[in-house]
Amino acid sequence: MNKPLDAEFFATCGARLDDMLAEELAAILGKPPKTTRGGVRWRGPLDQAVEVLLWSRLASRILLVLADFEVEDANSIHAAAAAVDWLKVIRPGARFSIDVGGAAKGVSHTLFAAQRLRDAIIDRLRAAEHDAHPVPIDQADLIINLALRGGRALISIDLGHGPLHQRSYRVEPGLAPLRETLAAAVLWRCRWPELAAQGATLIDPFCGAGTLLIEAAWMAAGVAPGLGRAQRVPSGWQGFDQALWTDRAAAARARADAGLKALRLPIYGFDRDPKALNAARRNLQEAGLAGHVRLAKADAAQLQLPADAQDGHRSGLIVANLPYGERLSDQRSQLPLHRAFGERLTQIAVGWRFALLTGSQELAKATGLRAEKVLAFANGPLECRLILGEVQPPRAPAVVDQDATPRFRRPGTEMVYNRLRKNQTRWAKWAKREGLECFRLYDADLPEYAAAIDLYAGRAHVQEYAAPASIPADTAAERLQDLLYAVEKALELGPESIYLKRREKRREGRQYQRQANKGDFFAASEGGLQFWINLEDYLDSGLFLDSRLLRAMVRERAEGRRFLNLFCYTGSATVYAAAGGARESVSVDLSPTYVDWAARNFQLNGVDLRRHSLVQADVLRWLREYRGKRFDLIYLDPPTFSNSKRTDTVFDVQRDHPDLVRACLDLLNPDGELLFVCNRERFDLDPQIISEHQVEDLGKRTIPEDFARRPRVHHAYLIKARELPVEDAWAGWRGGAGRG
Repeated sequence: MNKPLDAEFFATCGARLDDMLAEELAAILGKPPKTTRGGVRWRGPLDQAVEVLLWSRLASRILLVLADFEVEDANSIHAAAAAVDWLKVIRPGARFSIDVGGAAKGVSHTLFAAQRLRDAIIDRLRAAEHDAHPVPIDQADLIINLALRGGRALISIDLGHGPLHQRSYRVEPGLAPLRETLAAAVLWRCRWPELAAQGATLIDPFCGAGTLLIEAAWMAAGVAPGLGRAQRVPSGWQGFDQALWTDRAAAARARADAGLKALRLPIYGFDRDPKALNAARRNLQEAGLAGHVRLAKADAAQLQLPADAQDGHRSGLIVANLPYGERLSDQRSQLPLHRAFGERLTQIAVGWRFALLTGSQELAKATGLRAEKVLAFANGPLECRLILGEVQPPRAPAVVDQDATPRFRRPGTEMVYNRLRKNQTRWAKWAKREGLECFRLYDADLPEYAAAIDLYAGRAHVQEYAAPASIPADTAAERLQDLLYAVEKALELGPESIYLKRREKRREGRQYQRQANKGDFFAASEGGLQFWINLEDYLDSGLFLDSRLLRAMVRERAEGRRFLNLFCYTGSATVYAAAGGARESVSVDLSPTYVDWAARNFQLNGVDLRRHSLVQADVLRWLREYRGKRFDLIYLDPPTFSNSKRTDTVFDVQRDHPDLVRACLDLLNPDGELLFVCNRERFDLDPQIISEHQVEDLGKRTIPEDFARRPRVHHAYLIKARELPVEDAWAGWRGGAGRG
């Protein structure tokens, strides 16, 4: 056998776990390894690597490095691999596979990188008539790993024969399972092994499929996490020593058996979902922990400490992966649970340690627990926060002065609170007079707290503006928390009535995407009309509040006229036109979602669909092909930019509006009017349009009072055709796509 006496090893790990992994491996190896990008490295004999394979709870893979080189492109991978003596690596007759991870400059496709590595290996083996076979990874007895790290790459043998978080006990994954290595990292960071040695109790109130419970019990009992993987070995490697693997696994098994027999720690798992508890029960049994962990159905917000943990002198650790979603809207729905759970802990578990994994800083703060540390982790692709500390007694209620104004811990929260109260006093009265349930309450009035806050029928739509690069991310996040807390207190809204979105400047070619798919619609009134609003699923709400006066203008001009609404969005302008007595109308939008939404708005307001038709089509193509009757009033509100996948054109309003406007004017009756609206902040109407037609710049007259802080939120022009010959409106057309 070609077993190396001394080799270079690399233990990879998840994001932000390298320091903990280095600490763990130092204890296993008896010497500190070197922390590097994506993991830790050390040099030593093979038996050390086998020990790490068995005992590391944090490592993702253990690699024996064959080549470490600079990478410029896929050809440099082939060159480095060709220099490896594969005859000493791969056993004759072995089945091997290539596994690629990471990214590197010049390597745009990992499959091609794997192919170049495979080619180099096969060329070397065939030249020596060495029989070995590339196979799919699930059939291999040797995995060759290619790790790409920016400007460097490693070619290695994967000694663990796959990712080490696969402990083999997860027979029931459950919903949103926590990766085993991350669960171990949570327990490691809160020093559970030390607490376990002191006899502490452990409780997981959101136990799910039981990952934290199993990792905690294994730590306490000294069960090697790699035991369940003992049969996953690199048997196709020339240096594989079966006796070494068998001997070390047997020693670990003996230690585990003794540790489990001696395990007397009270470990509890609770969940309100019976299916989750069934999954946890099966996984515990597979992990050899049946009888060592007690499970029960319970609601975390009503948590009761077990009888043997209610002694005032006894304390322990409450550890959990709290529920959260990928989107802000998902997380918002979890705020009440986080608050209720945090309040419950302050009532029943004062003096206990806590380690709680949450989906965001917002959710972490919602618990109300005073954290000693807040650490950023990654649960797969999801960013999350681990909060650590000791449960303190409940805080005294906020001190209230004669005006019932809360006193806040940070001056910023109080400033925002006071501004919101002032604005609410002003705008709520104004909105009531105007018959509005939807209006803007706040628009970055305090520049440090950069967000727009709109109220829709008693719900707050908070749209955070992206902070400039000069503002640290932590500072921006803290200010947002201040703002959200002030909104809750000033408007007396529960978290379930506050919807948070983030608005960013769109790069050219980027579209706003759907945010969620909850179907959370509710009706709100404006100008005596009703509109369906959705603050959950889309960046916009379904009703552009800054266009309120433009819609009123349409209603005033619509009586007896034939109305056309282009880029109609959810049809609100057409609803106003119908209410104003429009004889008939056509509304066009590219999005089937918005056309359906418009139809629902029509039905909500009793608009006759026989006289007011909806068309799902590319507006620009529809204009080219339309051959029907002319119109008396056209409402044109195109997007600023669009490159919808449903069209083969790209639309830019500054560049393309002259042709678009002329095409609309061609569809007007002699006394017809075009109301052209543009939402681009820096927009200039084409001078030739002004010279050829009657143009009235409506200026600030169409900006509602509650948008006075943003006088350029839109531009609006009333345009009428002159009695002059008009050239072909589509000559030289450069293409476009719709707002919808």
